[in-house]
Amino acid sequence: EKALQAVDPDVSLCYGDWTVDNAPDPQRNRLFSEQFAGGNGNPENHRWVENGSFARWPQKYAADGGEFLARQFGGDPSVTYGHSVSLPVATNQQDTLNLPIYDEPPYIMWGNVTLKNTFRKTLEGFPGMRKWELSWGGYLHARVHMFLAGSMLASTSPNDPLFWLHHANIDRLWSLWQKMHPEADRYVPMSGGPFGMNADDFLIPWDGKRNTQQYEWYYQFKDAVPEGQRVRIRDMLVDDQDLGYVYEGLSYH
Repeated sequence: EKALQAVDPDVSLCYGDWTVDNAPDPQRNRLFSEQFAGGNGNPENHRWVENGSFARWPQKYAADGGEFLARQFGGDPSVTYGHSVSLPVATNQQDTLNLPIYDEPPYIMWGNVTLKNTFRKTLEGFPGMRKWELSWGGYLHARVHMFLAGSMLASTSPNDPLFWLHHANIDRLWSLWQKMHPEADRYVPMSGGPFGMNADDFLIPWDGKRNTQQYEWYYQFKDAVPEGQRVRIRDMLVDDQDLGYVYEGLSYH
């Protein structure tokens, strides 16, 4: 948001609530309309988005090798084994918010190896599926990436402006969860977890590991965040207003 405001001080990042706008049809979903973010990609032209505010939006860095912004509503069958993915609905969100524990071992980044459902595991997209709706796109965070597919599937998913609306909403849900469970730990592990997840670890990929030559893809971004400006996870464990913003409908003291 600060980078955008350096160009236009009147710009603010908003969040996209997929439980309100969860139809792929641009006639029903304002997010995908001509007046806003545009709709699905053209299957006859590299899945590039050709309408809306971001038609033929150039990708600065593209892990998928594409020249322009691409989308494939419903997911890429080669990734989802032929299954279709839908956007989250209100019950998915409420089920997640009702979970009383932020996270517990095993602390995992990818995939799920436990049937213990915690807020973080479910928000990220890999809850234990015994009592949960099975989705090839995950549950909340990963599910939106999988539904939009195209540019949103790659590690350079911020190429799609919808990335920022989606992640602002993920941040909002974490804030809402903290309000609903004030006695719970807002974050774990503080220490002893996998590299990149502990409170004093730097945010990926400028973490002293992935911004080295060993990780060739991330190495090209090594100078984007100077060493003295790198951020630790602990730095983000503060209230919204301490970072300069608040969410409507949430009470702050």
